[in-house]
Amino acid sequence: MAYLRLGAIRAATSGKKSSGLIRGIEYIYNPEKTENKYLSGYNLTLPADLTDTAKLSKSVYQQMMDIKDAFGKEWGVQGYHYKLAFPASDQLTPELCMQITREFIERCLPEYQAAYSVHTNTKHIHSHIVFNSIDLIEGRKYRYENGDWRRYLMPVINELCEKYQLSCFNLEIEENQNYKYRFDHSKRGEKAGMYTNTMILRDIDECISQARSYEDFKKLMQEKGHVINDDPRHKYITILASGRKKAARLVNLTPDKQTYTKENIIKMIGGTFKQENRQEYMKKLYADMGEYYRYVASSNIRIFDVKAFIGKNKLTDPKQLEQYRAYLQVAEKELSCMRKRIHVSYEARTEALGQLEELTELYPAYKSYKSGKTEYKAEYDQALSVYRNLKDQGYNLVSLYRFGKLADRCLATIDDYKKHLYIENQICNRLQMKQQRETKKTKKTSQQKTR
Repeated sequence: MAYLRLGAIRAATSGKKSSGLIRGIEYIYNPEKTENKYLSGYNLTLPADLTDTAKLSKSVYQQMMDIKDAFGKEWGVQGYHYKLAFPASDQLTPELCMQITREFIERCLPEYQAAYSVHTNTKHIHSHIVFNSIDLIEGRKYRYENGDWRRYLMPVINELCEKYQLSCFNLEIEENQNYKYRFDHSKRGEKAGMYTNTMILRDIDECISQARSYEDFKKLMQEKGHVINDDPRHKYITILASGRKKAARLVNLTPDKQTYTKENIIKMIGGTFKQENRQEYMKKLYADMGEYYRYVASSNIRIFDVKAFIGKNKLTDPKQLEQYRAYLQVAEKELSCMRKRIHVSYEARTEALGQLEELTELYPAYKSYKSGKTEYKAEYDQALSVYRNLKDQGYNLVSLYRFGKLADRCLATIDDYKKHLYIENQICNRLQMKQQRETKKTKKTSQQKTR
């Protein structure tokens, strides 16, 4: 039967914090273990030539680090290493093992960058997954709770084994010391293979868009398997998502801890909340980005003037500060969504862009053969083959080239500006804490005077 082993890749105590992550990627992509062909990635842009494992490992590692850098989360656990092993008795091919591993990632890790491969150098065919510790959408840290292996991860593996007529792991009988796994159980939170907070938020937004009233919204959420408790005797609305044991407060699903109150949900359904704000915030985001890059382009410096930033946006006023924090939340989420959309489009064209790069490299030899140098016949034929393949797929080479360059520029711009927004958000957090301390101090002084 198939079984899954789990492991966390922690930050190094000395030297480069992420050294364990690159070593993990290099290990699973080892050509001696993968026959240099059973290797791939999910939510990653892969080089055209996967046989160059050194280049592949470096590219995958850098993409994961770029996401950490964009969200300002280079600390802590760097990634996770899962191993999916199958018995020798199963009629399993490396190709099928790759397919099962891919489907497991799609089911349990849909929002994470994952490198995966199949190792065929042992009696038991097995696959490895190394995935980033934060997701692509909101930069949330991956969380594992004690028992998730048994409750959520292995059942998914069993479903996939049943689908492909392989033996399953009997969780009631066969679990013993031979199947122990190592993991950090100290952190609790979202679970793999089940409803995450991001998924709950998506359901909430979808039901709000379809609902005609608050009661209609509750009914739609119940149809999705959620249980909402909005008892007026309680201060907060809670939601118990499918597969979860503990209900979550709706206000805790967003960083501002106030978006999904009952009052705001009613306003959203009526179209009087968020819609106008969002349009206003988006205009501000594009205007701010334009101003920021015009300044950077003209001055070629990125010194952040904190005093000017606070004064320009009137952040000493608590209401203005709260409004600006709401803007930052929308801007951050929108940039993450934009980045994800570009990645999806890029991934769909990865193979074609690789062929275009190959064609570009072959072009000098192609021209040489055309000018009469017959020794370049093989390169000429290869260039024609690649060209015809791209044309048969319906690609316009100029448009494809422009898309690749534009996508690269857009991703670099988004990543750079997300760092800028992160700094602004940190400043706003410090200002809010300062205002809260001053408010408490004022209240305390007032109470002492009244005494």
